[in-house]
Amino acid sequence: MNSIYRICIFLILLCSLVATLLSCTKEIGESALPQSKRLYISAVSANFRQSGEIDTKTQTYGFFTTFESGDKIGVTGIKDGKILDVCNNVLFTYYNDTLINGNQYSQFHNERGYSFVERVDGAKYFAYYPYNADYNGKSLEWICENFKPLDDQHTKESFDKSDLMAPESPILPTGDKLLFEMKHKMATI
Repeated sequence: MNSIYRICIFLILLCSLVATLLSCTKEIGESALPQSKRLYISAVSANFRQSGEIDTKTQTYGFFTTFESGDKIGVTGIKDGKILDVCNNVLFTYYNDTLINGNQYSQFHNERGYSFVERVDGAKYFAYYPYNADYNGKSLEWICENFKPLDDQHTKESFDKSDLMAPESPILPTGDKLLFEMKHKMATI
């Protein structure tokens, strides 16, 4: 009887230990990175022209543009003049708009559905549109200098791919956010 009692106690303790361990494991994904190490991605298109007559890359609201479904941006982090391995041309796709400090910002998700990049102390970040996988390891200056509009821009898709948008320079985070002010850098044909 004592051995059955001991086995039962052992099994109860083992089950309790397993249940405790399972309840303490981190969920893989967004919660695996501490909140203080997250920088959430948002972008706003800055004033770009004096009249509302000609549409550019996106839907127009007054003198501002907003991103549309399917628009993809690249986000890169730089520290001490070097591109960060953890944030090297990370692909983000537009998913909705939100108001931040009274301005309409576009929100983005990466390919895993996360809306943030890892914070690296002392790093600055830049975003650009349209995304190009060939820009891995490239600086904002290089992208702006080497961007080539498409020769044939007769479709909206080809016109959009010819409209480079980026901030003036890499930015520091604002709290837990990267608020990119996107400006049209390349005149389309």
